[in-house]
Amino acid sequence: MMSSVARRAIRRLKRLRNAVAGLSGFQFFFRELALRDLVHPWITAQVQPKGIHPVWTRNGGRFLYSGVADDLLARKIVWSRFIDIDATMSLLSRLLPPGGTLVDVGAYSGVHTLAALADVSSAGAICVEPNPESLVLLRRNLAINNLENSVDVHDVAVSDEDGQSTL
Repeated sequence: MMSSVARRAIRRLKRLRNAVAGLSGFQFFFRELALRDLVHPWITAQVQPKGIHPVWTRNGGRFLYSGVADDLLARKIVWSRFIDIDATMSLLSRLLPPGGTLVDVGAYSGVHTLAALADVSSAGAICVEPNPESLVLLRRNLAINNLENSVDVHDVAVSDEDGQSTL
């Protein structure tokens, strides 16, 4: 069990972290340190990216990403040298032909769609996202990358049965 002194110290450190993270220029400086592996991974997991950040794919593509408070995915991709979420990205790059269409079911913030369209020229996408909060984030990320006309967004859930449900 943690002592009250330790709990107070952790609360103070979190307040300091939040204050520093909001300073102008800190995000850029912190990203440069993180990209050079000069920041411990535990620390990068604690600092939430704010604003719009460039993200690179392993295949040389680039897109802009804007996360929200407590967006764990934003922490993972913004503070990394490349987007490397999982094997899905390399699979998408190989399977999506130029001019093809990606269907992203459960698109959340659109990171898979953004990365795939950054890597494959003239591809389009269909994003399906039922969560209203995630839908706002998805539309924002598509807008900052000028992809509103290349991506059809549907605010529905996908299931093998007809019906309605509450998120």
